[in-house]
Amino acid sequence: MAKGKKILAKLEQNPKCLLDWGELCALMAYLGYTKKDARGGGAGTKFINSETKKYLACHRPHPGSQVCAGARDAVVEHLRDIGVI
Repeated sequence: MAKGKKILAKLEQNPKCLLDWGELCALMAYLGYTKKDARGGGAGTKFINSETKKYLACHRPHPGSQVCAGARDAVVEHLRDIGVI
């Protein structure tokens, strides 16, 4: 779980930093979210927190692994909304 904490600190320090899909998955797992992929094999993914009923919907990047700026901004906004950063 130390990886998630480092990624959170990275986003707090620089909300415009580059974010890899694996880092996003590790961060959301650290915060208690479960990843649920879209039906039918699409790129859509939801991160769901079963305790708070909050979720974050985004698309898995392809063909690379870097999260696009719009998705990264949505992650930062979500983290601010739930009071994490």
